Amino acid sequence: MGMLQEIVFNRDEILIGIFIITVLIVYLLNRKQLSNFPYRIYFEISLFSFICSKILTIAENFFWGEFLNVLEHLFLLNFSMFLIIWIIKMNFTKTEVEEK
Repeated sequence: MGMLQEIVFNRDEILIGIFIITVLIVYLLNRKQLSNFPYRIYFEISLFSFICSKILTIAENFFWGEFLNVLEHLFLLNFSMFLIIWIIKMNFTKTEVEEK
C-alpha cells in the first residue's frame, strides 16, 4: 500500500453525512423563520457546533484521529453549553412575558 491509504467509508459515517446534509437543508430552507427566534445567536452557535462535531466524526477516520477526536468532543461540549443557554434564556423570556 505504501503511502496511499485505502479509503473505506463506514456505514455510520455515511448515515452521519446524510443526517448532516438533511439538517443543513432544513436550516437553510427555514432560515427566514429562524430569524424571528428569540436569542437565535445561541441556537445558531449550538447548531453550528453540532454540525462541526459530526463533520469531525467523519474526518477523524481519515487523518489526525486523536486530534480531531478531541476537537469533536470540544464542539459537542460547546453545542451542549449553548443549547442549554438558549433554553434557559427562552424559559426566562417566557416567564417575563407571562408576568406582564
